[in-house]
Amino acid sequence: MANRGLSAYRRLFRARQQLFQGDALALVKSREELRNEFIKNKFVTNPEELKEIFLGVDEVEDMMLHGIMQGKVNEQTNTVEVKIKPEHTVAMDAEEARNEREKVACASQDENKIDGAVLVEVTKSKG
Repeated sequence: MANRGLSAYRRLFRARQQLFQGDALALVKSREELRNEFIKNKFVTNPEELKEIFLGVDEVEDMMLHGIMQGKVNEQTNTVEVKIKPEHTVAMDAEEARNEREKVACASQDENKIDGAVLVEVTKSKG
């Protein structure tokens, strides 16, 4: 089980590096939180508890790699630029992905009508 635990830790460690690439503060905080969670569960030996923990690791890794997108604030245009990468739309067909991008754009345009709101700009990623 120790090898499986180390493997789970490494998977989440790599996922957080990919998710928070370029965000030093998020990388530090996520590393600390990840380490704390693994230390907290270091002495768990019950097979049922371990099964739940490893299932949770799988879900967290999937969420980090496919369910969260990082945006960057463009202060010149008062927008948040979000790049939807292929891995974020893997479970969707092309039509669904386009509809989701349009929903984000429409919601942000509605928000932009309110004074001081930030427009979310969605761009396609090249890779």
